Amino acid sequence: MFAVGTALAAALLTGATTEASADVQQDEVVSVQNGDAVYGWVSGDYLQAHPGFLEAQAKSVAAEPKSHFGCNADVCIDVQGTGLKVNMWNTTANANVGCSQVKYVRNSNQVFESPSICPPNSNPGVYYYYYYYYYANPNTTYPQNTKLCNAWTKHTGYPCATVHRRSGRRRNEMRFDRSDMQDDEVVVARGVLPSGEDWQLTVTVRPDDVTTMLGVRRQGAVVFGGGMGGPALAEHRDLNLYWGREGDFLGIVVRAAESVAQLTMTVGSAEPAELRLYPVPHRPGVNVAAFGLTVDGMAEISLSARDEGGHVLETYSFPVAPPAPPREIPVVADALVDVSVESASGRRERGFPRSFFPFPPGAFSCG
Repeated sequence: MFAVGTALAAALLTGATTEASADVQQDEVVSVQNGDAVYGWVSGDYLQAHPGFLEAQAKSVAAEPKSHFGCNADVCIDVQGTGLKVNMWNTTANANVGCSQVKYVRNSNQVFESPSICPPNSNPGVYYYYYYYYYANPNTTYPQNTKLCNAWTKHTGYPCATVHRRSGRRRNEMRFDRSDMQDDEVVVARGVLPSGEDWQLTVTVRPDDVTTMLGVRRQGAVVFGGGMGGPALAEHRDLNLYWGREGDFLGIVVRAAESVAQLTMTVGSAEPAELRLYPVPHRPGVNVAAFGLTVDGMAEISLSARDEGGHVLETYSFPVAPPAPPREIPVVADALVDVSVESASGRRERGFPRSFFPFPPGAFSCG
């Protein structure tokens, strides 16, 4: 099931620490292999010239199909595994803020903080931390609905993924169960999507953290669980947006300031759809909305927030599926997203590698 590169496997299994190889420009890449982790920073220019660099850091353990990938602001989370077992827990941060550390958080409790990762210059780039959970804890499973989150110091963004079974415990189990929720988790909305999936939007409010999560079931099987934590809203922003993908399902969670009176979502050439805003308990002036769809092709999503007078406050645009890589990258087949998409030319193409940061600087745009 696993495809392990010889040099990287040796470093992982022996716990050796190595710096970036001599043929890599030291002002472009910081790379450290240490025990069960690989981490560092890479410049945007180097990524454009070497688009396979990041997934090469993570491909020593093949990605599991139906794993979770999601982003909130500058930070992304990539959780790979089967059912309640996690094999890899990776994260990236898109920017250059000087030295930064990543925090690993489980159910609002920090369980790990990395060493400082310091770019050698001030150029734009991507921080990364790939944690090979399989080697450190090969037999460990998490309880149902465990929330795994990542945050990086000096960065905006706090994406979260839910660890869940793929199927219901009983043959007729179709909807959500209170036993699958944390004690302080509150359901603010639930319903059925036009495509037939049951969805549920939950909120957990703590003094310094607000977690909003979207869960989706299809015929009793959980097909999506993701959202974001951290501050309710970023400073001087009207929206706080999370984008996530599990297999063929795309989920979006939006937190909005009270200045937002209308939130509309447009997928491809379809008519805009208004998203209903629900108040966040114990956070006056903050609302939350969610959106989900089954991905069956390539399209672009646009999100617009307007005030009472109809004036546009913020807009976002991003692809439903990440774009195909600019050239063929030699990776194991199982390390690709378990979904095919149709390009504008009509060709069927495999999805983008999950371990790669999906959008180069500027591709995920907001206005």
